[in-house]
Amino acid sequence: MVLAHNIYAGRRTKDVQISQDVTFDAMLLATNTLQGLKDSGFSRPSPVQLHGIPLGKCGFDLLVEAKSGTGKTAVFSIIALEKLDLSQGLQVIIVAPTREIAAQIYNVIKQIGSKYEGLVVEVVMGGLSFDEDIKKFKKDVHIVVGSPGRLRYLIQDKHINISFVRLIVLDEVDKLMEKSFVKDINYIFSLLPDQKQVILSSATYTDSTKSFVSQHVPNAQHICPENNSILLGIEQNITTVKFNANIVRQTQYRFEELLKILSNKTFKQCLIFCNYQARVTELHKLLTKHKWPVEQLYGQQDQSDRLEALKTLQNYKCRILICSDLAARGIDASNVDLVINFEPPYEWQHIYTE
Repeated sequence: MVLAHNIYAGRRTKDVQISQDVTFDAMLLATNTLQGLKDSGFSRPSPVQLHGIPLGKCGFDLLVEAKSGTGKTAVFSIIALEKLDLSQGLQVIIVAPTREIAAQIYNVIKQIGSKYEGLVVEVVMGGLSFDEDIKKFKKDVHIVVGSPGRLRYLIQDKHINISFVRLIVLDEVDKLMEKSFVKDINYIFSLLPDQKQVILSSATYTDSTKSFVSQHVPNAQHICPENNSILLGIEQNITTVKFNANIVRQTQYRFEELLKILSNKTFKQCLIFCNYQARVTELHKLLTKHKWPVEQLYGQQDQSDRLEALKTLQNYKCRILICSDLAARGIDASNVDLVINFEPPYEWQHIYTE
């Protein structure tokens, strides 16, 4: 399966291009890592990979700041694989703010690490069976990827032995610093060995993230190929919708404009973001009624349905996915070439950077 985007297929922007004549073969990576990268379609590193992987291999704590879609997941996945001693147990913990991102990271590591014989990677998350997650650790696991709450409970109840953890990764760390996650993150950090490497990854960094960095990783190397969070080469448009104080009528006005966009715009796949879960289901019904092929993704769905909706999008089996902000961060869907905010998002970065 090809995991990497084909950098030779069409024009690529400076977000993913490097000027140096460097391939992964020249980066002193293990043979198994190189073969996994080649089988996954990787040939040349992106800027964040070129700068981040060598420092990570040397054991430095990293603060990886780069735009969505520029290769941050591969940075910490490669570093994790390069650090492993397969004769030992759990050595790497990767924490993600959503279950969908956790599942995606798991798939990336499994694929790049496919040539490591005996490598065991597991993913744990809320919404699925706790007992099944417990069973996963009856054997040696080398890397675990998970959501904060489920990881905390597994560690707290001593189902996971973290004595030999050498690397912890916080992906989308600014999201993990929100009130709903930060207690779990601090608890996990409080129990980890003192001697460990820390990698923090995100497209943006908030004040709460800076506070966490100063407390836990004050000497982290800041990897930031670009200081602009806006993706290059993205055409941005605004459609003005007439106002009505009646929310039902207002939604109808917006829906009429949405139909015009979908009917007149050529696209492969489309993400439509809504601010409310109820709006996701409402819009799904309206588009289905108008014979558009749509799926939906929001927090209150069963976890199996959420993962299936994301898989359907990534396997190019649906044209349109209507979603809450669950899909606003870190989701890799290479055929998505149209993103619509049905309502103005709460954070401006969700307009410009995703």
